[in-house]
Amino acid sequence: KALYPYKDYVDRLYELDAERLRQLSALFLNLGKLHRNIGQPYEALEQYELSLQVKQALYGEKHSTIATIYLNMSYCYLDLNNFAAAKECKQKYRDIVFDIYDETSPRYAAAFVISDVYDAEVDTPEHKIGEYTRISQILLDSYGEVSSEYRMCLGELARYNYMLGNYDEALRYYTQSAEILERIYGPEHPHYAG
Repeated sequence: KALYPYKDYVDRLYELDAERLRQLSALFLNLGKLHRNIGQPYEALEQYELSLQVKQALYGEKHSTIATIYLNMSYCYLDLNNFAAAKECKQKYRDIVFDIYDETSPRYAAAFVISDVYDAEVDTPEHKIGEYTRISQILLDSYGEVSSEYRMCLGELARYNYMLGNYDEALRYYTQSAEILERIYGPEHPHYAG
């Protein structure tokens, strides 16, 4: 039922100037989020594709909103257990963000955390600890301690310290991450309980 009012709005947007195209793209993006939230990832992907087409027509391939659409699409593909497509969308998200933002930007830092993948052939735990230490400081300075991205950084620092046998350090990071998770979601939320 929540989708019905949007149909009339879409019908009225067919004479499109740039502002109306932006509105239409935002509408498709929001419809995609709505479909995903009610458990309809295929329908969400259709809306994200429409939003993506409009944004690409407006801005070309490299724009922050296009990156966001790819990230949302990756979550739908994860919902569908299509890990290859999810990885591809996250890589597109990461490439765009890394192209348009400086390494010291909080958007760059957040994209790093959201889309990072450990590759044992080129990475070492020591290297990852260095990267996540730098990224966590950018996120802490920009968003404060109670942010999902900062919490995720702490979790990664815990993981890589654990891999190196630094168990006390790993436990310290894990505990910090869990405390932030509880502050964000509350003690009854499944993310915290897990």
